[in-house]
Amino acid sequence: MSISSSRASSSLPQTSETADGITTTHLSMQKRKTGILPMTEADRNGRNAASNRRLRHKHVQTSDLVGLGKLMLGILALGLIVVVWQRKSLVNEQEIGGPIKVGNAPVDIDDSLREHPLHRYESLQYALDNSKIVALYFAASWCPMSTPVTNLIHDYFDDILLPPPPTDNAASNRRLAQRHGLSLVHVSSDVDEESMQKYIGKNWMAVPYNSPDRNALKEHFKTCAKRELSALGFERKHEIPTLIVISGTSHEVLTFDGVRDVREYGAQAVDTWMELASLSDALSSKFI
Repeated sequence: MSISSSRASSSLPQTSETADGITTTHLSMQKRKTGILPMTEADRNGRNAASNRRLRHKHVQTSDLVGLGKLMLGILALGLIVVVWQRKSLVNEQEIGGPIKVGNAPVDIDDSLREHPLHRYESLQYALDNSKIVALYFAASWCPMSTPVTNLIHDYFDDILLPPPPTDNAASNRRLAQRHGLSLVHVSSDVDEESMQKYIGKNWMAVPYNSPDRNALKEHFKTCAKRELSALGFERKHEIPTLIVISGTSHEVLTFDGVRDVREYGAQAVDTWMELASLSDALSSKFI
């Protein structure tokens, strides 16, 4: 064999198998990677490519986390804007000729609510003064859509509601030492008082059938049965059954969709309302 052919053959990869069945080419690559043999240009390029892929993957993960964080902040900001807008809308409804002025002195929230619209309704005062959350339930015994909602209220809430006050006027104006969690006030669309009384659940309060508050609240919240529209004479926004949830402290409307909350969340709906009430009360104490 010539010298040139011998050199050529020695430069070819050694592909013979060892006793363990591993090719000498594979062993040479392993030795270069572990530092026994010097790294070739191809080895270095492969290592750099793998490192670049890892860096790109980490960058994508970091970008995803940053994007998610921005999305969450955007949702929170939108929620705050909605609550503030809702509060301003209710303030604009006040019949006091302008916003409440408190100067620079700190003002107790309850004192500043004297001219709030809901203070016009005497039949709501006990619930508002003594509950963290007040649910106004617009319904009727004759309404087939009210029946399943009423049954859910019986199942989930009757036992945790603030009981109505004694019948004497002094007791109905009393403030308890501590606010109860939830009260429910029934605003009936029944055709007579007897039907309304039979429909009222355990621990429910009710706007008296002959009280002017009953129809005034329907007009205030634009909520009534279809058959009442001609007599009441306003443009309806909400039909029955409707459950309007209000903060007992700030008197802000927390949701007009209490019926949906009860259907979807059951007893856990109260937790959602409590969170909304805490946010509403915090904003009210800051901006009033």
